[in-house]
Formats: sequence, structure tokens, C-alpha cells
Amino acid sequence: MNAVESIAKTPVATFVTAAYFVTQRGKLWVSWCFTMRITAAHLGALVPRGIEGVEKFLDLPHKDYPNRKIISDMGGEASVRKYAFTPDQLADMIDTQPNGIDGPMLTNGHANIFYVIGVDKIMFGVEIRWRSHRSGWRVRAWDPMSSSEWSAGGRVFRKTRLRRRVSRL
Repeated sequence: MNAVESIAKTPVATFVTAAYFVTQRGKLWVSWCFTMRITAAHLGALVPRGIEGVEKFLDLPHKDYPNRKIISDMGGEASVRKYAFTPDQLADMIDTQPNGIDGPMLTNGHANIFYVIGVDKIMFGVEIRWRSHRSGWRVRAWDPMSSSEWSAGGRVFRKTRLRRRVSRL
């Protein structure tokens, strides 16, 4: 399990999900299901939480892997909810790998999987994939409690901290 390296980035006072997660040619394609399930749940400005404590949890084995098994392996739904990702953290992960450069997320076309709380406090599996033929990241949200499975070769991420540490003088 490898921790995601922090990136040197000017801190932003707030993050607006709807301003970042829009389709941008050559950078990002955002599905309607992400917009309706995640963006719609985070309409206000968020205080950025950073990606400290984010780590790779699992590279999916040679067979398809059900959501329910991944969530169980991560300590159950309550644990995954407690440490769920926020949209600003997904954006930070994408920003660490502009143009699909090497980094913590896969850039070989396989899914990078994050669990996020969305509309009606439902937990969704967010898939972020690099699409080299379109030169951009594709972002979609799936219902993790469905019977769906993630394809072999994907990577699951988890958080080990609830929020960014604030240093006091």
C-alpha cells in the first residue's frame, strides 16, 4: 500500500465542484451520472481537504471484483463512508497527473476507484480513467451497492485520515 505523494500546490480557499467537474476538451470528460449523483450533492463551496493520507488500497486481481467485496475488504460500509473522498480530493488526484503523466493513478485505461458520498447520502463508486486516445480523464459515478463488478486491472484508493492537518503557530 503506497501513500500518494503530496503535491506542491498553492492552497485554495474554497473548491466549487460544478466549476471543476465540467467536460474540458483534452483534459476531462464528466459523465451525466457524475453530475447528477456527485456534483448535485456538493453545490456549495468546499474547504479543500488535500490528499494527505490517500493511498492505494488494492490493485484488482485477474478477475472481475464486486463492489460489495471491495467495501467489505475495506472494513465495511460504515468505515468506507467515514473515510469517503470529497470532490476536491478527486480533483487533486487528477491534477497530480496532468496529461496522463505517471503517478498514483493508473494511466493504462483501467479504472481508478474512489468511494464518494453523493445525493441522498448514497455512497457511489467514482471511476476515473485515463483515455489516451482522447487525451483526458473520464469521470463517472456508479451505485456501489448494485451487483456490478469492477473489471480486472483496476485500482482502488482509500483515505486513512479524515481531514487535512492544520498547523498552528
